[in-house]
Amino acid sequence: MGINHILRCQVWNAVYFCNFYFFLTSIFETFVHGVAVVILLGMYTKIPIHCHAEHSCKQFELIRNNNLTIEKLNIMKRILLFFLVLGVLFSCNKDKEPENKLIGDWKLIEVLADPGDGSGTFNAVQSNKIIRFENDGIITSNGNLCDMSINSDNATSGTYSITDMTLNSPDCSYPDYGITFDVNGNTLMINYPCIEPCIAKYEKQ
Repeated sequence: MGINHILRCQVWNAVYFCNFYFFLTSIFETFVHGVAVVILLGMYTKIPIHCHAEHSCKQFELIRNNNLTIEKLNIMKRILLFFLVLGVLFSCNKDKEPENKLIGDWKLIEVLADPGDGSGTFNAVQSNKIIRFENDGIITSNGNLCDMSINSDNATSGTYSITDMTLNSPDCSYPDYGITFDVNGNTLMINYPCIEPCIAKYEKQ
């Protein structure tokens, strides 16, 4: 009975831990794979097995130890699954591209042309001039992108960069000069190359 019981104990423990190992590796195929191996090896060497050749196993102690082992494994599964969920959420947030709030149409509503003494203020304008930012870095307008004119009968186009916050257009007399802009909520400010501030204010449509 002693030898047979020892063999059954060893087989039972080996099968139990193998099943748990494959359960972990099926969930964590990459990073947690290595972690699972280390955890299982550590647990297998630390779990006491009261089966020795010199004496028979005690049934009560065997059941108690098995119950404790199952409880430990259930706790470990919950911990590993918790970290798996956190990893998935972190990966999703990391991979999500930032929203480009520029995309869409913007209508000219005000212009500022400082006379040179810093006293310039924004003045409301009546204009149908629209600037459209496309998702592929293209910017178009039914007016002139290169200046603060309020006319909407001179279509132009160009490119923009949300990294540098600049726009360029081959229709400008200075095509290589990046016209800067700023966005604050539904307000777009385009800063034109003047000695004194020259700013056009647009509103998101």
